[in-house]
Amino acid sequence: CCVAIFLAGMLGAGSSEALLIGSITLVVNAPIVFLGALSVSLTWACTKTKHVLFRNFESVESLGSTTCIIICLGRSLSHTQNEIGNFFTRAQEEGIKVAFVTAADRDQAEDLLTKLKIVPSGSSGVVQEVGKLNLDQNMVEAMLSKETALFAQTNAFQRQLIVETAQAIGHCVTVVGCGLSDTPALAQGDTAVSLGIGGLEAAKTTSDAILMMDSLLDLMGCIEVSRKTLPFLFKRGPSKHIASLRDQKKQN
Repeated sequence: CCVAIFLAGMLGAGSSEALLIGSITLVVNAPIVFLGALSVSLTWACTKTKHVLFRNFESVESLGSTTCIIICLGRSLSHTQNEIGNFFTRAQEEGIKVAFVTAADRDQAEDLLTKLKIVPSGSSGVVQEVGKLNLDQNMVEAMLSKETALFAQTNAFQRQLIVETAQAIGHCVTVVGCGLSDTPALAQGDTAVSLGIGGLEAAKTTSDAILMMDSLLDLMGCIEVSRKTLPFLFKRGPSKHIASLRDQKKQN
């Protein structure tokens, strides 16, 4: 209302009284205008994050710096497969690298990626079957350089190595897991996210955030909110900020 009066005064030719009244009204009601804008912003943020439980404020900050998401595909994620494709597309639009790890073999992994429409049928070089290979950082780095990467037949320690390698080449890594074998990778990640319904207690305990509805799209909503608010939260720059959070995590 006060903005309308102010604009009416500006548009009214020679109407200095209306302009003065509008200016005074705008100044007097500035706190109300600010609180209104803040209320709208908080409502938008709560809508995006209402199904995600955060353990601490630092995890909200680190989500905004995410450049790589590693998803540990297990049985508990089977009921979310119909949205993994949409999640993958949205992550790519945000410039985020997405990699998958699973205990399944190569054939099952390739069928899964095709079913999710992440890669076309018959694509080669997308799946790396780890198995009993002596997995090293060079192998992981080569796979992460691809547009799509899935590591098959991985164990708990290999998953942790994949996360470590992604961090070593400069990524801020968010790890999504739900099982016992995912806990080393979750502990290594800059942000650990578990499932509220299908996740085991060990995974939830290790996590910084829990998806209460097991929806990966809720995670993308949180990243969007965090990225929009991140510039106002710290002034040290993302790299120094993430380094500080990693130091704190090691101490804990």
